[in-house]
Amino acid sequence: MNMQSTPQTAQSSGPVPLSFCILLLSDGRIERMVDQSLEEYFAAIPKASMVWIDCSTTDDEKGIEQIAQAAGFSKIPIPKLTTGFYSAYEDYDSELGIMLPSVTVKIEKMTVHPLFILIRDNIVITVHSDKINRLLRLSRYAPQFFKRISPECTPDKITLMLERIIDENNDRNFEYLREIEMHGDAISKSLIEENLPKKKIAHDIYRMKHVLIDYLNVLWATKDVVDSLRYGDADLITNDEKLLGRIGILSDNIDRHIELSEQMSNVLSSGLEVMQSIYNN
Repeated sequence: MNMQSTPQTAQSSGPVPLSFCILLLSDGRIERMVDQSLEEYFAAIPKASMVWIDCSTTDDEKGIEQIAQAAGFSKIPIPKLTTGFYSAYEDYDSELGIMLPSVTVKIEKMTVHPLFILIRDNIVITVHSDKINRLLRLSRYAPQFFKRISPECTPDKITLMLERIIDENNDRNFEYLREIEMHGDAISKSLIEENLPKKKIAHDIYRMKHVLIDYLNVLWATKDVVDSLRYGDADLITNDEKLLGRIGILSDNIDRHIELSEQMSNVLSSGLEVMQSIYNN
């Protein structure tokens, strides 16, 4: 399913970088590179034990294909990765490709943006639309995070990095559930306003219910990827049960938000039933 893009307000006080690269060097030092060419990022990789490269693109499908090719990814079928229904998980032993949904909600319109994650060896690459800055907050404390995981083996480092990226994306998606809830509450209050046209209220409820249906699809799509990581036994991911348990916690958290969303959907359905009874009478 093709994903559309809508502008997202930056959460930072300074300019948002179009790309960055954070390297955990073999001697334990951290190096950060910002808004440089991919060639410069790739040239620094041999001296690092762990690398995270984040790139924004104006064209999701073309951008991810060009970046994957430049980074030496040859096994992952990029067209298949980009055409999943909100998410995708492609494990090719020495390469792992993931697509996650990133949500923005504006008034009654929800838009889903793709967040791509490419992994091989000791490299994690994230690619997303230049309309969103989903991982900016994570990038600010990534150097401290890299220092903390520096003693770990490479699969453990990759797993911990991936867990943080997914958790950050989930947190931002979960924030929009609160916005949907607030808008739903406003619609519920309008039911007792005698001067408001009931037909408009019914349309508002209908539109909000469809936003919730799309939001639930996003949650289920994310859960599919998380569960694939937890149980898929990918070569690039750790076998440490304690670390895999952290992935399981992500799945449990998604389950809780699915339950909340379904409860809200039921409330809106009840509102539609109330409106129908009003028309019938």
